Amino acid sequence: PAFAPPMHSSPHAQNPFYMDQKQHHQRPTFIDYISGSCALQMCIAIDFTGSNGDPRKYGTLHYKHQDGQLNDYEKAIVGVGSILEKYDFDKKFPVWGFGAKYGGVIQHCFQVGHKQEADGVKGVLDAYRSVFRNPLTMSGPTVFADCIAQAASRARREQAEAQQRGTQAYTVLLLLTDGSVTDI
Repeated sequence: PAFAPPMHSSPHAQNPFYMDQKQHHQRPTFIDYISGSCALQMCIAIDFTGSNGDPRKYGTLHYKHQDGQLNDYEKAIVGVGSILEKYDFDKKFPVWGFGAKYGGVIQHCFQVGHKQEADGVKGVLDAYRSVFRNPLTMSGPTVFADCIAQAASRARREQAEAQQRGTQAYTVLLLLTDGSVTDI
């Protein structure tokens, strides 16, 4: 005949659905890590630069609605935070801000709120809202490298502590900004 199928040594070789077990490598899923004693931590960094607009003016990203409606930053905090909070063992989150001027000095990474870690998403919202009760000037430029370095330092420390316990740690940085970035 003009065409002859190739000869195969294995009875499975002609089966297109057969997969050799040596070739099959399944990647762990997020749930595999969490159920396998990997601790998840979330850090939050919020943009307080002038490019966000005056928080007293309707339509700006930090505007405080009188009817209790969430602004864009609050929606992001609740949307992402409420999901990740379920997997965070202590539900305590460090919250940092960047781009605000306090006492005439631009701060590229400052603590948001009165405590080093906010208690849950509600605590994050309270800490965020407390910033506007302080004498700050929304300034610039948008430099968040210091916040990334702070989160990375924390992640390394948490991972080292987890390894001593025989577990793992995974840190997520939720970086909220309006997109006008200077240092990337």
